[in-house]
Amino acid sequence: MILTPLAFLFIFWAWLTVMWQPRRLKGIYKKSFYLLGHRGVRHIAPENTLAAFSMAFEAGLDGIECDVQLSADGKLLLFHDFHMADGRLVTRLSWAELKALKADMPLLEELFELARKYPKTLLNLEIKVEGWGGKLEAKMIEAIRASGLQDRILVSSFNPLSLLKLRLIAPDIYTALLYEAKHARLALIVAAFLHVDALHPDYSSVNMKLMKAAKAKNLMVNTWTVNELSDMLHLREQGVDAIMGDYPEKLKHFNSKA
Repeated sequence: MILTPLAFLFIFWAWLTVMWQPRRLKGIYKKSFYLLGHRGVRHIAPENTLAAFSMAFEAGLDGIECDVQLSADGKLLLFHDFHMADGRLVTRLSWAELKALKADMPLLEELFELARKYPKTLLNLEIKVEGWGGKLEAKMIEAIRASGLQDRILVSSFNPLSLLKLRLIAPDIYTALLYEAKHARLALIVAAFLHVDALHPDYSSVNMKLMKAAKAKNLMVNTWTVNELSDMLHLREQGVDAIMGDYPEKLKHFNSKA
């Protein structure tokens, strides 16, 4: 059957509206407003390390954010930059080669093992890819499902192609669209097309217009990277669901005053 243009437009409209129902994570301990350690607690311990994640959990934060890449031999590793200090691409190096360059670079499975000691905390895993992404998304889906932590995991990315792959292959996994302020105008349209569960805007692009549109759709808004108490208070007043920051003591101090 060939769709008429009118039927196609109706299906496309339905996809962007009534068929898109963002979900809240089931496996975390409260319904709204989370304090997340950005790459762990990167101004206290080396970022994206087990030490940084442990410190974030021990400080009483509600969860952590980290970056996931794929080594040349198929290991899911936690590292932010696309290149190592010597200029070589992370994805072109084996796990052994990467460990030789940075001994404290953990694997995703090690984070999962650590997180099991801190029940009902949130894990925000950012997919770090350029272009279509290769095998990373499929590997992450497999690892998340095997972890038993799926209801606590939110997978985010700046790359809409990665989020599209996740939505098509694993619609049961929670996803979030990361974006910078310069892309704020298109964010809701892209989010609707991808059927994400959350928006992750740069905190400077959060405003009441965004919050009103997000709340109308039951869409989480989790913002980054927030390190000033005045910004934290302003964002909470606007109704954001989570803030990601580098300093656990500031996040906890703010929460006690809010």
